[in-house]
Amino acid sequence: MKGNFSIAATAAFAALAFALTTTQAFADQTDDEARQALFASDCAGLDFELNAASTEPLVNRYLAALNRKLNSQAVRYYLGLLPRSEPDAQYFASADFYEDYTDDYFTARLFVSPSGQEVFTISYNPVADMPDAHFCVFQRSDGSNRVTHQKSFMGDFYGDLGMTASNYMLDNTDTVHQYYLFMAGESDEAIMSIDHRYQWNGSGFEHKGAAIWSDNHFTGEGKKKGALQDPEFRRTKFALLDVDGDKFPELWLSTEDSKLQEIFSLKGTISPVVDSSHGPSTFSLAGKGVLSTDPDGFDMVYASLKNSRVAERYHSSCEMSGDDNEVCRYTINGKSVSEKQWKARTGFLDKTRELKPHFLPLLELH
Repeated sequence: MKGNFSIAATAAFAALAFALTTTQAFADQTDDEARQALFASDCAGLDFELNAASTEPLVNRYLAALNRKLNSQAVRYYLGLLPRSEPDAQYFASADFYEDYTDDYFTARLFVSPSGQEVFTISYNPVADMPDAHFCVFQRSDGSNRVTHQKSFMGDFYGDLGMTASNYMLDNTDTVHQYYLFMAGESDEAIMSIDHRYQWNGSGFEHKGAAIWSDNHFTGEGKKKGALQDPEFRRTKFALLDVDGDKFPELWLSTEDSKLQEIFSLKGTISPVVDSSHGPSTFSLAGKGVLSTDPDGFDMVYASLKNSRVAERYHSSCEMSGDDNEVCRYTINGKSVSEKQWKARTGFLDKTRELKPHFLPLLELH
């Protein structure tokens, strides 16, 4: 094998960027609608028979049989290479490293249970049309060479936001990757991807959580200083939510105990909306924005959103004076206002809606 597929941020973005920028037509594609039909209904059109007489490595037998229907240039190229001697060559195959020779690419992995049950998985990208990225799961019938499609084990985490996975990857471990890519940069470039990971447990696949790649926005140089950047307060869970109802998500990061949290806008650039850096907070929705309030009610921040960008920001900070009187300071969009002006502008904050995100495990943050 020419290399070992890495799930590092650079590799993830490179694979996705390659697929998004390649415009060369798929060489052997003669009927796009017929090809699409092969992948319909969990890849039902690709069921196949293994060649019982083949002495090729196990994964090659599956690829050769599958390619009688798939007709992939990358698969043909891979099968034509010299036999491999690496220990994982029986179970893992990849054409990711041969883009100069093929128009499409794939990764494939054969999983074998302790009882001998064989599960074949393949991620396939025609490249010429990125939305056509596909992931298929097949299982060999007991006592036969018939291999049939199975319902995908992958979750639909962001259906309400109209998002679909943009890519899938397998490597020579027991992990399957499902990528969601955010194309919302100033020049319509990728600013973030979410890498959902599924682990083979010997009989099936378990969703373990996700890694977030953002070109080191959260950890690299120029990071925003504050409590949430302290390694002691490592974010361990995340959620996507739509604060302003525009069908574009915001990102919510949280520590395990939920005491320190932060919500980010993902439109254009990754930028903070509200956080709990002043202490444990309660988050709620008001209007088309999110309200952060500390337990004592002394510190409150409200940010309204328009098209997923912060449109207005309100902040009130109160403390007790020496004579036990409450002294408050109010700002709207960074400008100080009187209590009367504050009340005139913020009456809608009396009507809030509870915000309960569905958190998922955050494995890595980059």
